[in-house]
Amino acid sequence: MAIVSSGFWVTMTLADHGGNTSTLQFQCDPANVADFAAAVAAAAALWTDLDALTDAVLTGYNISERYYNDAISLPAGGVENEDKASITYSIQDTNKKGNLKIPAPVNDAGFVFIGTSGASANQVATTSTLIQNYADNFRTAGSFLISDGEKLNQVLVGKRISAKSNNG
Repeated sequence: MAIVSSGFWVTMTLADHGGNTSTLQFQCDPANVADFAAAVAAAAALWTDLDALTDAVLTGYNISERYYNDAISLPAGGVENEDKASITYSIQDTNKKGNLKIPAPVNDAGFVFIGTSGASANQVATTSTLIQNYADNFRTAGSFLISDGEKLNQVLVGKRISAKSNNG
Protein backbone atom coordinates (compact mmCIF):
# COMPACT_ATOMS: atom_id res chain seq x y z
CA MET A 1 0.00 0.00 0.00
CA ALA A 2 1.18 3.46 -0.85
CA ILE A 3 -0.56 6.79 -0.53
CA VAL A 4 0.10 8.62 -3.79
CA SER A 5 -0.95 11.96 -5.25
CA SER A 6 -3.71 12.13 -7.83
CA GLY A 7 -2.81 15.75 -8.56
CA PHE A 8 -4.23 19.16 -7.76
CA TRP A 9 -7.87 20.22 -7.69
CA VAL A 10 -9.46 23.67 -7.72
CA THR A 11 -12.88 24.24 -6.15
CA MET A 12 -14.59 27.59 -6.84
CA THR A 13 -17.75 28.89 -5.20
CA LEU A 14 -19.88 31.52 -6.94
CA ALA A 15 -22.88 33.42 -5.56
CA ASP A 16 -25.86 34.96 -7.36
CA HIS A 17 -27.94 38.01 -6.37
CA GLY A 18 -29.89 35.96 -3.84
CA GLY A 19 -26.79 34.58 -2.15
CA ASN A 20 -27.35 31.14 -3.68
CA THR A 21 -24.07 29.41 -4.36
CA SER A 22 -22.77 27.11 -7.07
CA THR A 23 -19.64 25.09 -6.53
CA LEU A 24 -17.47 24.14 -9.47
CA GLN A 25 -14.65 21.63 -9.17
CA PHE A 26 -11.79 21.23 -11.62
CA GLN A 27 -8.98 18.69 -11.80
CA CYS A 28 -5.65 20.14 -12.90
CA ASP A 29 -3.79 18.38 -15.70
CA PRO A 30 -0.73 16.79 -14.07
CA ALA A 31 1.20 17.23 -17.33
CA ASN A 32 0.86 21.01 -16.94
CA VAL A 33 0.46 21.48 -13.17
CA ALA A 34 3.25 19.73 -11.29
CA ASP A 35 3.36 21.68 -8.01
CA PHE A 36 1.36 23.97 -5.76
CA ALA A 37 2.72 27.18 -7.30
CA ALA A 38 1.60 26.03 -10.75
CA ALA A 39 -1.82 25.15 -9.31
CA VAL A 40 -2.15 28.66 -7.85
CA ALA A 41 -1.29 30.21 -11.22
CA ALA A 42 -3.67 27.87 -13.03
CA ALA A 43 -6.52 28.70 -10.63
CA ALA A 44 -6.00 32.44 -11.11
CA ALA A 45 -6.01 32.06 -14.89
CA LEU A 46 -9.10 29.86 -14.77
CA TRP A 47 -10.90 32.41 -12.59
CA THR A 48 -10.04 35.22 -15.00
CA ASP A 49 -11.53 33.26 -17.90
CA LEU A 50 -14.60 32.13 -15.94
CA ASP A 51 -15.23 35.63 -14.58
CA ALA A 52 -15.65 36.87 -18.16
CA LEU A 53 -18.42 34.32 -18.67
CA THR A 54 -20.50 34.71 -15.51
CA ASP A 55 -22.38 37.46 -13.72
CA ALA A 56 -22.04 35.55 -10.46
CA VAL A 57 -19.40 36.70 -7.98
CA LEU A 58 -16.55 34.49 -6.79
CA THR A 59 -16.96 34.03 -3.05
CA GLY A 60 -13.82 31.97 -2.73
CA TYR A 61 -11.82 29.08 -4.00
CA ASN A 62 -9.49 26.46 -2.67
CA ILE A 63 -6.66 24.48 -4.13
CA SER A 64 -5.89 21.04 -2.84
CA GLU A 65 -3.75 18.07 -3.67
CA ARG A 66 -5.58 14.78 -3.38
CA TYR A 67 -4.02 11.52 -2.32
CA TYR A 68 -5.29 7.99 -2.61
CA ASN A 69 -4.31 4.47 -1.62
CA ASP A 70 -3.03 2.76 -4.77
CA ALA A 71 -3.36 -0.78 -3.36
CA ILE A 72 -6.52 -0.78 -1.26
CA SER A 73 -7.47 -3.93 0.60
CA LEU A 74 -10.89 -3.78 2.26
CA PRO A 75 -11.10 -4.76 5.95
CA ALA A 76 -12.56 -8.02 7.21
CA GLY A 77 -16.30 -8.60 7.59
CA GLY A 78 -17.99 -6.83 10.48
CA VAL A 79 -16.13 -3.54 10.03
CA GLU A 80 -18.95 -1.01 9.52
CA ASN A 81 -18.64 2.77 9.15
CA GLU A 82 -22.12 3.03 10.67
CA ASP A 83 -20.59 1.94 14.00
CA LYS A 84 -18.96 5.06 15.49
CA ALA A 85 -17.21 6.29 18.60
CA SER A 86 -18.84 9.61 19.51
CA ILE A 87 -16.47 11.71 21.61
CA THR A 88 -17.50 14.90 23.42
CA TYR A 89 -14.80 17.44 24.20
CA SER A 90 -14.54 20.91 25.68
CA ILE A 91 -13.38 23.77 23.46
CA GLN A 92 -10.39 25.77 24.66
CA ASP A 93 -11.10 29.17 26.25
CA THR A 94 -14.89 28.76 26.01
CA ASN A 95 -17.75 27.08 27.84
CA LYS A 96 -18.70 25.26 24.63
CA LYS A 97 -18.45 21.59 23.81
CA GLY A 98 -17.97 19.80 20.53
CA ASN A 99 -18.08 16.29 19.16
CA LEU A 100 -15.76 14.08 17.11
CA LYS A 101 -16.92 10.85 15.52
CA ILE A 102 -14.63 7.97 14.59
CA PRO A 103 -16.14 5.53 12.08
CA ALA A 104 -15.52 1.78 12.45
CA PRO A 105 -13.56 2.13 15.72
CA VAL A 106 -11.01 -0.52 16.71
CA ASN A 107 -12.77 -2.97 19.01
CA ASP A 108 -9.78 -4.04 21.17
CA ALA A 109 -10.11 -3.20 24.87
CA GLY A 110 -8.32 -0.01 25.84
CA PHE A 111 -7.87 1.29 22.31
CA VAL A 112 -11.10 3.19 21.68
CA PHE A 113 -13.52 1.55 24.10
CA ILE A 114 -12.91 0.44 27.68
CA GLY A 115 -13.89 -3.18 27.00
CA THR A 116 -15.01 -5.55 24.27
CA SER A 117 -18.33 -6.71 25.73
CA GLY A 118 -21.02 -5.51 28.09
CA ALA A 119 -21.43 -1.88 29.14
CA SER A 120 -17.69 -1.17 28.87
CA ALA A 121 -17.83 -1.97 25.13
CA ASN A 122 -20.00 1.12 24.68
CA GLN A 123 -17.87 3.54 26.73
CA VAL A 124 -14.95 5.39 25.09
CA ALA A 125 -11.64 5.01 26.90
CA THR A 126 -11.14 8.78 27.03
CA THR A 127 -7.70 8.53 28.66
CA SER A 128 -6.30 5.93 26.25
CA THR A 129 -3.08 6.92 24.54
CA LEU A 130 -4.66 6.46 21.11
CA ILE A 131 -7.61 8.77 21.90
CA GLN A 132 -5.29 11.37 23.43
CA ASN A 133 -2.89 11.20 20.46
CA TYR A 134 -5.82 11.82 18.10
CA ALA A 135 -7.10 14.70 20.25
CA ASP A 136 -3.61 16.26 20.26
CA ASN A 137 -4.05 16.99 16.54
CA PHE A 138 -6.76 19.52 17.52
CA ARG A 139 -5.09 21.03 20.61
CA THR A 140 -2.98 24.21 20.81
CA ALA A 141 0.18 22.59 19.41
CA GLY A 142 -1.78 20.52 16.89
CA SER A 143 -2.08 21.18 13.16
CA PHE A 144 -5.88 21.22 12.89
CA LEU A 145 -8.76 23.46 14.01
CA ILE A 146 -12.24 22.49 15.16
CA SER A 147 -15.56 24.25 15.55
CA ASP A 148 -15.17 27.68 13.94
CA GLY A 149 -11.37 27.79 14.12
CA GLU A 150 -11.08 26.85 17.78
CA LYS A 151 -8.93 24.31 19.57
CA LEU A 152 -9.84 21.25 21.61
CA ASN A 153 -9.23 21.57 25.34
CA GLN A 154 -10.11 18.25 26.96
CA VAL A 155 -11.75 14.97 26.00
CA LEU A 156 -14.73 14.63 28.32
CA VAL A 157 -16.76 11.53 27.57
CA GLY A 158 -17.62 9.18 24.74
CA LYS A 159 -19.87 6.35 23.72
CA ARG A 160 -20.55 3.92 20.90
CA ILE A 161 -23.31 5.00 18.53
CA SER A 162 -24.80 3.60 15.38
CA ALA A 163 -25.47 5.99 12.52
CA LYS A 164 -28.27 5.50 10.05
CA SER A 165 -27.14 4.27 6.65
CA ASN A 166 -28.83 3.06 3.53
CA ASN A 167 -25.72 1.21 2.35
CA GLY A 168 -26.74 -2.14 3.83
